[in-house]
Amino acid sequence: MTKTILKSFNYRFTNAMAGPFSDTCYTYHKGKLLYYNESILLKIGLDAKMEKIEKAIIHDISNNNNTYWKIITPSQNEWDVFLNALDELDVWSWKEDYSDSDVMDGGGSNLQIITNKNKLYTSMYNDCPDNIFEFSRAFHKLKKEEFKF
Repeated sequence: MTKTILKSFNYRFTNAMAGPFSDTCYTYHKGKLLYYNESILLKIGLDAKMEKIEKAIIHDISNNNNTYWKIITPSQNEWDVFLNALDELDVWSWKEDYSDSDVMDGGGSNLQIITNKNKLYTSMYNDCPDNIFEFSRAFHKLKKEEFKF
């Protein structure tokens, strides 16, 4: 059996009620998970090239100003557990678009995951797949954060 290898992971949340600083992002980069607020990066004039983002995060962390970004470094085992959870949850069968056009505010997210075996591109705006909470639980475990619902 071929081992699943993560090639790309991008998860963006937007909250329409949060104003100009609402774009929270998680991006896979060189075995790490970078958490950052894209609106803040643009405001300070930093383009979205991963190497520049990682350097800015490292600089900011070293100056104890860890407000808008951080680097999360899961172990290989933690990545493997997360990737197995994606298969168990069959996120690969999620629709490309989940939206509720009757709701005019609120928030949404875009999720893109590419492995050597599967690809997922989905957008969720005031609607989501039935097993989103199980996915969120697995993602919080990867981030080493408690899942609260």
